[in-house]
Amino acid sequence: MPIQQVNLNIMSQWIMSRTNTGFATTVAGPDSINFTLTGINTTTFNQLAPLQYTILTTASQTVDLSALVNTVYESFGLLHALTIVVSPVGSSVTIAPGASNGLTWWFGGTTPTITVPAGGFFCFSEPVAGPGHVVDATHKTLLFTNNGGTTLTLSLLVIGSTT
Repeated sequence: MPIQQVNLNIMSQWIMSRTNTGFATTVAGPDSINFTLTGINTTTFNQLAPLQYTILTTASQTVDLSALVNTVYESFGLLHALTIVVSPVGSSVTIAPGASNGLTWWFGGTTPTITVPAGGFFCFSEPVAGPGHVVDATHKTLLFTNNGGTTLTLSLLVIGSTT
């Protein structure tokens, strides 16, 4: 069963002020920055996998984007990746291309990494116009490594295409 609808919104809004002795307070805002992933062609980007892993201290989890399961328990493999959201709880996580058949996606190479602190999140997306990043037999895995002294609960959301 393909995706029926999906939206992703990230927004930060603020007001800043400064007290000026003898003068009116200076106020800037409200202002905001907004990222909205809407208008996804669900014929093209037709699958979504919410995943959760428990990763012990100093252990790692390899995620193969060509072997996923969606929310209605259907197995599928992505051929194009559109979006990933990473949310670590308990410990920080380092994201890297997998050791075997590593997906370089936003990394620009096989050795760069990104560390996301516990309680933080990381989101990366291609434009909804597509085509997304190619997932193939030699570029399909991401490695998630627990960097902390406690167990890591890792939540992932992957959106992509089986075509």
